[in-house]
Amino acid sequence: NVDGDKQKYEWETYKFVLTYRNRHNNTDTFNEDCVKSCVFFGAMMYPETNVVNTYEYFINKGFGGYLIYDRDLKGNVKEKPGTDSLERSKQDLFSLWRDYIDYRCHVEEHTDLLHELKDIKGPEYMRHFDLVAAGGMCLLGARSTYVDLIKRVHDSDYDYADFIWT
Repeated sequence: NVDGDKQKYEWETYKFVLTYRNRHNNTDTFNEDCVKSCVFFGAMMYPETNVVNTYEYFINKGFGGYLIYDRDLKGNVKEKPGTDSLERSKQDLFSLWRDYIDYRCHVEEHTDLLHELKDIKGPEYMRHFDLVAAGGMCLLGARSTYVDLIKRVHDSDYDYADFIWT
């Protein structure tokens, strides 16, 4: 609503508000930090499906509503939130990063992220560049149509009890 008909280059939104790099010995500590960040920023989480403990933590702690799910070709919501980090996803991720750099780099305030983007040579090196990987997952999640689906449900006469994750 804020950006309206402005060109992507002029948008006030669509930029990162947080970077996080902290490898805890306890995955619950990391997952709790993720939940707290989502609640604080009113943001949603688009996790890697192969890292099941993160999305399971959200669901088990009652924060499943913060998870973004993709939809399959038939329009059905997929069983697991997020996406995997397989080669197809890496290619999508790098394509989104190229667009982000072209249109949004001039407003990016997270220099740690910009340094990683400058240093990474290609998708095969992602495991050494945590912020690039995590930021790319954010960009993938931002293009999801799941939030639009939730808004349509909210604006309709659906019985919300059907959409509560327990």
